[in-house]
Amino acid sequence: MNFLSILLSIFLGLSYVVNPSQSIEIQPEPHKNEEMLNRTKVPLSEEKIELAMATKATILAEYTLLVIMEGDNNLHSMGDFNLQQMMKIPTSTSVNILVQRHKPNSNLTLRYKVEQGRILDVGSINKPLGVNPEQEVFDAAEWAIRTYPSKHFILDLWNHGGGAEERGKSKNWLLPAGASEVEEASRKIDASQSKDIVLPEDQKGILYSDTTGKFLSNEAMSRVCSRISRELLGGRKIDIVGCDACLMQGFEIGWGLKNSADFLVASTNTEPGQGWSYDDFLGELVAKRGLMTPELVCHKSVEAYANFYTPIAKDYTQSYVRTSQAGSVLDCLNKISIDILNLKSYSRDIAHSMLTTACTQTMYIHENYADLQSFAEEVSALASKYYSTYIKYSSQSGYREIINCLINVTRDVADLKNAIKNYVGCSRAGSAFPGTCGVSIYLPRFTHYYPTSSYITSLFGRNSMWSKMLTMFCYETRDARDFLDVPEYKPAA
Repeated sequence: MNFLSILLSIFLGLSYVVNPSQSIEIQPEPHKNEEMLNRTKVPLSEEKIELAMATKATILAEYTLLVIMEGDNNLHSMGDFNLQQMMKIPTSTSVNILVQRHKPNSNLTLRYKVEQGRILDVGSINKPLGVNPEQEVFDAAEWAIRTYPSKHFILDLWNHGGGAEERGKSKNWLLPAGASEVEEASRKIDASQSKDIVLPEDQKGILYSDTTGKFLSNEAMSRVCSRISRELLGGRKIDIVGCDACLMQGFEIGWGLKNSADFLVASTNTEPGQGWSYDDFLGELVAKRGLMTPELVCHKSVEAYANFYTPIAKDYTQSYVRTSQAGSVLDCLNKISIDILNLKSYSRDIAHSMLTTACTQTMYIHENYADLQSFAEEVSALASKYYSTYIKYSSQSGYREIINCLINVTRDVADLKNAIKNYVGCSRAGSAFPGTCGVSIYLPRFTHYYPTSSYITSLFGRNSMWSKMLTMFCYETRDARDFLDVPEYKPAA
């Protein structure tokens, strides 16, 4: 069926079925076992895509889920798999399942409504995607919210994910000390094996299009979600933002959504290409006619993800966070950063030892993304150790200030632990990450990496003492004054 005939049919209001003649088998990650292979066979010959006239829904649903499926890359076949999962869910007027899909080498904006056993094309337009991702996300949200009104709105960004680091503006983006470009390339993860993608040149974010080379940056994600809240939801926050992508449960990303979304569901680690288990958690939501709180929906999605991957993977992570609590976490991070910088002004050796040892002992989820709870526990243990060592010198001038700094660190780390408990609603992980709290933070391993200047100048970097603390330690652990242009830090009086 050619494109002109499809347009003619839309104009005439006709409806017919497209039946692909060949079955496509989605290959799992090479390290996954045979069970995963069996679970990801997608017989597209059974798929039905029906062209239908787009009409505004007459019933107010409980939930509308909009999946922005940017498949103009090597994850395209995984989109087929996830659509097949959605097609298993019974059709319901309580839950709208919508997908905006971008296929490789396509000039169409595909807009689907997924029902049991079929996919309705309810408004595809002859317009290429991947040109202006920020505006395209807003346009899709406007289509979904205005055409399929509901009490709750879920925005799911489906694609590769790059995390919070926003690499590329720096002169030397995260090359280990002394490493050659060949050595760096050899340690990178093959993007075809997961929803992670290795990105030079200032390309950290989500929704990557291979054709245009464009993507939705983390700051652009924050902007567009704020605009959706303000212009489409009357100032009400998006109930849930989901990132079916790698590395997007960094604290920096959740903090950026604090004013526009209630919850963020994402992974601190890389995601397998198969992504979320849509049929499990959406099936339960539909079975309950949408009568679930947004937080319970988040919880069910995390549990469904864990149930899917626990039998077959050790390194999965998934969690949801309450973005309204991000301010409290940042306050604690700022205080700890100031505590460490003040300690550095009195004893450079103790401060450096504390931070570099914490980097060595902290559980890293992926490269330079550390588990925030693990970091807090390591810093707390080290502060107690140094306090026990120096308390006997408390009567001597100079040591009193060091002891006071260590007391402040201990107090503020305890506050951070409590803030993390309030921030993270539910976290699940495989056996490779025992005890992970469900939120990561950028923490470069100082003996090997520079903190990137793009992180320092990001939205989070500009609004946190954490980034300034990292910068000051970068100055003295590496010869980096030509690498970062950051003003001198002056400790608090």
